[in-house]
Amino acid sequence: MSGRCSCLLEPIAFERIVLPSGKSVKIGKARPLLDVWTGKPVKDTYGGKQVLAIHGKPAFAELAILRILRNDGWNGVWVDTFAHKYRTSYWPKDEVKLPLAQQRLLENIFGKTGSKKGCWDVFCWKGKSCLFIESKRQGEDRLRETQKRWLEAAIGSGLPLTSFLIVEWSPKPTNEKQSPVQNSMSCPLDVVICQSLKSFVSDISNPLWHGREREMVSLYVMGHLLPFCGKTTTLSYPTQVGIEVAVPQVEHVGQRRPKRNVCKDIVIWPEPKMTCWNRDGRTHRYPLVVMEWKTVNEMDDSRTQKRKRAEYQKDVEWLRAMSLLADSFRGYAVWVNRKALRPRLTCTRVTKGTATIDWLVC
Repeated sequence: MSGRCSCLLEPIAFERIVLPSGKSVKIGKARPLLDVWTGKPVKDTYGGKQVLAIHGKPAFAELAILRILRNDGWNGVWVDTFAHKYRTSYWPKDEVKLPLAQQRLLENIFGKTGSKKGCWDVFCWKGKSCLFIESKRQGEDRLRETQKRWLEAAIGSGLPLTSFLIVEWSPKPTNEKQSPVQNSMSCPLDVVICQSLKSFVSDISNPLWHGREREMVSLYVMGHLLPFCGKTTTLSYPTQVGIEVAVPQVEHVGQRRPKRNVCKDIVIWPEPKMTCWNRDGRTHRYPLVVMEWKTVNEMDDSRTQKRKRAEYQKDVEWLRAMSLLADSFRGYAVWVNRKALRPRLTCTRVTKGTATIDWLVC
């Protein structure tokens, strides 16, 4: 869906839902880690709901999600179905009215179900886009039948599947020491890649350092990418990162009979310890990020440089093909030239079928 917000709520998977009619749909799923409230204890917890912390204030999960979205320019409410109210706050409690267009949309859906039961937790809108979010604590909650009936009615009202999101949240462990950056809002992946590549170039600018592609990839991951783990919920654990690991192959320009899998220089998975393999030895999971590297070394002649440039273009095409298969996928094609006195790095970013040439030059 266009305009979808911060990487905290970026879908990293899909949940298959069988609707009451028997039809099956896939709904995007985000899996953020949310801070637990450690301030002054809250007396009214709505019957024992987990109290989380967002922007330095206590909030239930529904309101934490709402605040994240509002920070990205969305309007919205928590649909408190138990109390039959629309809220934007709980301490103090409030009750708000929906704009006319949003009220009519909900009434249309309620009319199809014959009941107000099952409406998803958070309802947001921005421009002509709308988003319904169901909040679930990981490992504890599942969609109820009333929520499935409501979803089918909402889809029947003409809303696309991208207007729905499941947020399967987990409380962030409190026994880990966190830096001030970790306690602030998450950094988007683009920022992480950009900053880590810049610090890497500065590192290899030392005239006493010598290395080729494999050494560069290793230095970049160990010394510059992994330190960002935990500063964004999208990259929370070092075990999400793999070097020279397999991913599903895609059909793209230059491949007549593609293999089922192919190894890539750097891979970031949506979850820790993830691989592309299933029990039957087949590739079935797409990565969150793939970084492909090509380096021009001091001794490379013009013919070798030309060959590497052609390989680099094929890398970009492969990343573009993969980005058309996985909506949340990002690809980065890195080119490092060490023939000059000072190393020069350029990076092409690929997302949703679009390659941004010279996205980063340093």
